[in-house]
Amino acid sequence: ESGPVLGCGAWRNERRPVEGDRGVSAMRDIANDLTTSRHDDADLLSLAGMVSYLRAFPEKVHHPKEEAHLHRLMRSRNRSCEALLADVESQHGEERRLIEQVSACLGADGDRVQALQTAVLRFVDHVYAHLKLEEAQVFPLAREYLSDDDWTEVVDAFIDNDDSQFGKLSSGELRRLFARIANAIAARSAPQPA
Repeated sequence: ESGPVLGCGAWRNERRPVEGDRGVSAMRDIANDLTTSRHDDADLLSLAGMVSYLRAFPEKVHHPKEEAHLHRLMRSRNRSCEALLADVESQHGEERRLIEQVSACLGADGDRVQALQTAVLRFVDHVYAHLKLEEAQVFPLAREYLSDDDWTEVVDAFIDNDDSQFGKLSSGELRRLFARIANAIAARSAPQPA
């Protein structure tokens, strides 16, 4: 059981920055505030930083590793996984399209608040549905079908974040970007003086 536990743990650790209060949850909170008096330019800067992170890491590193290792191994062990994995991979493509829509709204001139809010909320809903599908269906099947050697490959893939895989941003730069985003979000949620 240690192979599946380590493999799923390595996968979850890699995607953790995307989830929760500092990832898509924060994007949802900012989007919901865009049409309120709480909205300010720092929100747009935070969203722009998050979009940069999401383009650089999940789309260029995490999803390709998931497909090249976990999905490939699952397909090799049991072809009945094909339809599910094809759906997950299609969702990866949809996620790329949705983050590009958010980016386009951020770059648009004029009154973009409503379009930006809609694009962000659509993206966030998609990510949460995708993560739920992986947790509910992909990982139970992976635990059932993958061998210890398969899990060793998965663990090695997900704990190895070679800087060359990040394109123009090194892993250190990504960590700094993520810290900057998290600090901006923390400052945004701090109580305001009366």
